[in-house]
Order: sequence, then C-alpha cells, then structure tokens
Amino acid sequence: MKKVWVIAFLLMFGFIFSMFLTVNASNNTLVTIDFPMINEEATDSIFIRGWIMSKEDNVGVEIYIDGVKVDEEIDRHERTDVINAIKGYGDELINPTPGYQTNVNISSYSYGKHNVSVRAVKDGNVLASETRDFYKKTPSTMISIDIPSSNEKLTNDEMT
Repeated sequence: MKKVWVIAFLLMFGFIFSMFLTVNASNNTLVTIDFPMINEEATDSIFIRGWIMSKEDNVGVEIYIDGVKVDEEIDRHERTDVINAIKGYGDELINPTPGYQTNVNISSYSYGKHNVSVRAVKDGNVLASETRDFYKKTPSTMISIDIPSSNEKLTNDEMT
C-alpha cells in the first residue's frame, strides 16, 4: 500500500513540476505599467509609463485606450534599474531600451472609467500585455457672480 502512495505522490509531483516548467518556458516576456496608477484620475491627458523585459529581441510596444490603438509617439529608453532587477528576461544587448512612456491627450474622452492596455509585440504577435483602469474626472471649476454683490437690489433696467 505504501508503494502505491509513493508512486502516486511521485507522479503528482512530476506532473506539477512539468506544468511549472511549461508555464515558465512559454512566458518569455514581462510587461509592467508604472503609470497610470491603479484607478488614477486624470482630466485632459494621461501619462503612461512602464517597462517590457523579454528574452526576445526587437520587441515593440503598443498602447491602447478602451481597445483603440494610441497614435502618440512612444519614447523607448534605458532602464538599468529594470535590467539589474529582472534577471533571465534579456539584458542590455537583447533589450537595451526596456522603458516606454508617452503622454496621451484624453480631452475628447467621456468622463468616467477607461482602461489602458500595453502590449509587447513582435512580428504582429502579442507576446504579453497588461491592462490598468483609470478615470477621467471633471475638471475643478469655480463660479463667481459679479453682479449683484452683497444683497444689492437691481431693477430690470440695471440688469441689461
């Protein structure tokens, strides 16, 4: 009976270990969004920044808001902090500019909840992606009434 339990345990351990290796081997790319923060509020523009690390070379970045690709130019730049911290996903030779950032005009978007999606792409294929929600809020407003002031009474002739 002990042999059956030992064999069952070894088979289960082998199955779990092989699943881990399969998942690890197929995940060659990491995408992270630093900004916007989760549920960040914005009014006229949204700053999008993060990094992509990949075992693949020449990985591009695409940014979408509410499923629509953003046309703004995306700045790719060095991130030695990321290259030093994230081991096993490329280096300065394979991925010299893991950082990305852009500022997107959202003045034409409706108020409320939206999402930004960043995709790591190569040869038209999405290698990895991350999505983050943000909110477009109404701008702060202030109303000032010039006339009448302090309980002043006006006639109809004076108001026109």
